[in-house]
Amino acid sequence: MTQKELALAIDVRPQTFNGYMTSYRDVPVEILVKVADFFGVTTDYLLGRTDSTVDKDGKLIVDPR
Repeated sequence: MTQKELALAIDVRPQTFNGYMTSYRDVPVEILVKVADFFGVTTDYLLGRTDSTVDKDGKLIVDPR
């Protein structure tokens, strides 16, 4: 999936999303939540604060790394 495809899937302008990914702009919490929801993970998982995430039913999944 490209950045543009993800941006459009979460209803964000591709140029704006590119700014977030290149550290040109701080990522608003709302965007982090949209990305986490899209991929079915937690915001902590996206931020690297945990190796665990939850499945679509809210059950904890531990990354087996």
